[in-house]
Amino acid sequence: MSAVRTHSESRHTETQEERKKLDRLVQKGHQALRQGKLLREVFTNDELDILRRRYSHFKDERDSQGYLVSSSHLVTKVSTPRPFLHLVSSSHSRQSGTYGSFWDQSGAGFSCVETVLAGPVTSHNDNSYVPTAPRSTDHRHFCIREEPSSGKTSFWHAFPQRGLEEEAYDSFACEQGLGTMRIASERNAIAAELLVYVPADHPLEVWRIRLANRSGDKRRFDFFLWLNWGLESYPSYYFDPRVVTQGRLYEELNALAALNSDQNNKHPRTGFLMSRLPFDSFDMSAEDFSGGGNFRHFPRAVEEGICRNSLGVQPYMGLIAAMHFKVEISPGAEKTLDFLLGVTEPDKAKATVHLSGLKEYFFNGEGIEKELRRLGGSWSEMIKRHMASGPDEEFNRFFNIWSKYQAKNTARWTRALDKVGYRDVLQDLMSVNSFNAEYTAAMLPVALRYQFPDGRAVRQFAKFEGAPHDMRMYMDSSSWIPDTLVDYLKETGDFAILEKEEGFLDPETGRVEDDQKATIYEHALRGVTALYKHR
Repeated sequence: MSAVRTHSESRHTETQEERKKLDRLVQKGHQALRQGKLLREVFTNDELDILRRRYSHFKDERDSQGYLVSSSHLVTKVSTPRPFLHLVSSSHSRQSGTYGSFWDQSGAGFSCVETVLAGPVTSHNDNSYVPTAPRSTDHRHFCIREEPSSGKTSFWHAFPQRGLEEEAYDSFACEQGLGTMRIASERNAIAAELLVYVPADHPLEVWRIRLANRSGDKRRFDFFLWLNWGLESYPSYYFDPRVVTQGRLYEELNALAALNSDQNNKHPRTGFLMSRLPFDSFDMSAEDFSGGGNFRHFPRAVEEGICRNSLGVQPYMGLIAAMHFKVEISPGAEKTLDFLLGVTEPDKAKATVHLSGLKEYFFNGEGIEKELRRLGGSWSEMIKRHMASGPDEEFNRFFNIWSKYQAKNTARWTRALDKVGYRDVLQDLMSVNSFNAEYTAAMLPVALRYQFPDGRAVRQFAKFEGAPHDMRMYMDSSSWIPDTLVDYLKETGDFAILEKEEGFLDPETGRVEDDQKATIYEHALRGVTALYKHR
């Protein structure tokens, strides 16, 4: 089991006296700030530490020389002022094939492929600028239903939810690591742990759920998990996307798939959820699973202890993936449930081949453990390319670990929008040059394809063929090409990149043309020349 379950500080409930003490410290801090005082002037070190650790703290690892080489963020309370959202994402350095999964400490969040705004896989209803805040439907649910031989049937979430019976859980902890997410809790003597990560080279996420019996009796219960699909068409338009979605069952693979058959979709994708073990029932129709519009604390399937095996063709409440398992665990024993969530082919024959390969590698082979080790190795390599060690631990942690993690994810997802901002992508590449120059080598040529022959460049370029570019003329767009290129050359000495050739974007047709290619050096020179001519 992971280290999450061993933290004594994982108990998230506060005593009344602890809560009062925290409130007094917060009020004292507010008063100091209003008076223009620094917090360290009015608080002792112990008091500051209590405030810093009120909701979470960091767990750091050092090498034999004392350098901080790894870190994780431990969230110890379910209810925080805002969700503590964490992104686990592909760590490879290719220009495409990118998968991301956002999680907060309660399971809220969503999954996406290639782009956040235009490529949701699970439900994602935030359309704001930098759209990463989960809405109420953007959630993965894990529930337990236990019907003892005597007594009332019990229902509870395997992991506590914000504002919902938090005091009923004996423990809670959430560990947000480098490319990983873990949540662990215990209620009614059933301990649950969830590990999530995105492999380096596969557009999917791995879920490993462990359920442990901490009681002295054999436990029999129903375990449900479900999510809402979010395979809306791109670009979005008034046509209701639900009428072109449908569910598909791959019974021999223990998999459910969701398809969007819209022929106008510029970013087609088919989602799947696959289990290592056979499920006892399933649903893909939200109304069949939930029981329609009637109010319930838990969906009808959870209350009744069985799903209706619905495929969900054009459901009015949306398409879901729900799986139900009958679980039996002896005292002191545990059960492991493994899942893959990702994208596959819309053609059933091709999808069967693809999913069969994933099943063989991840479920029948050592893929889950192997890919987790590989993920850790990739981050370790990037972190150790340059490190600092000084008297300020917060600076060490930021410089060595989290600045790189955030910079890599920012460069990978480029502000989470549906189009790639021209100067955004170049500035983001500058931020990763010192530890992930391979990604700059992959993405810089892509950006250059959307430069005009006269040296200027688009405001934003679309990632998907047939989708519109943002052709507004912002004069500084191409001026970032030489800065990014020079920074890359200083870090790598890879002067051979200057001789590679890329085409230009035709301003009339909006298409990349390769008949008049130029070297990367020439692209940078034209960018500087255009800036000078249009000063």
